[in-house]
Amino acid sequence: MTRMLLIIALCFLCASGFAAEDAKTAGTPVFAQLPADATNPAPASVAATNTSETYLTDDKHKLVAGDAISFRIVEDRDPPTAPQKILIVSDSGELDVPYLGLVNVNNKTCRQTMEEITKLLEKDYYYKATVIIGLVSGTKALGRVYVYGEVRQPGPVMLPPNEVFTVSKAIVGAGGFGEFAKKTKVQVIQNPGDGQKVFNINMEDVFEKARTEKDAVLNSGDRVYVPKRGINF
Repeated sequence: MTRMLLIIALCFLCASGFAAEDAKTAGTPVFAQLPADATNPAPASVAATNTSETYLTDDKHKLVAGDAISFRIVEDRDPPTAPQKILIVSDSGELDVPYLGLVNVNNKTCRQTMEEITKLLEKDYYYKATVIIGLVSGTKALGRVYVYGEVRQPGPVMLPPNEVFTVSKAIVGAGGFGEFAKKTKVQVIQNPGDGQKVFNINMEDVFEKARTEKDAVLNSGDRVYVPKRGINF
């Protein structure tokens, strides 16, 4: 009899244990799996509502002929299947922008271009325009500088990649000095336009005396003019 009571007691305890475990399981809340990056929120610059901050791929490169940029106006609400608009900077430094036509963007960054296009669109076409542009990967043109005057091959000189480009390299790229070049007074025009900087360099010191500290760094669009010296008979 005692053994029977013990068996009944053990069965009762086991049943109670299983019931408690089931109740515990049933009462445990189930949480949705968080995305992998949910615990690492995006920085404010990415999460910002200003989409131009999110999508601008390059705010240092100045646009030059041959650059390709992606272009979108958020308010147009293009369907997801719509092809991406790609605009190419023309040889004259212009973009053919929807609604606006030709807009001069030469030597302007993506941000500057976006701001100008936004103002033009909001002036005549939109109450509010959200413009998103960025350089298309792999299409950055390195740019060019212009060398003219007394050099053997006047014209544009392409900027090589991963290299500091100077006046001396530009002159070499233009075939070197011409026969009557005035090497002591080579004119450099940096950032041509309203904020341009104009100065002269004695390139004779740079080439013949290795005074490289007198050389000047050039960026895309800069100009170098080599004047003609007086002819002595």
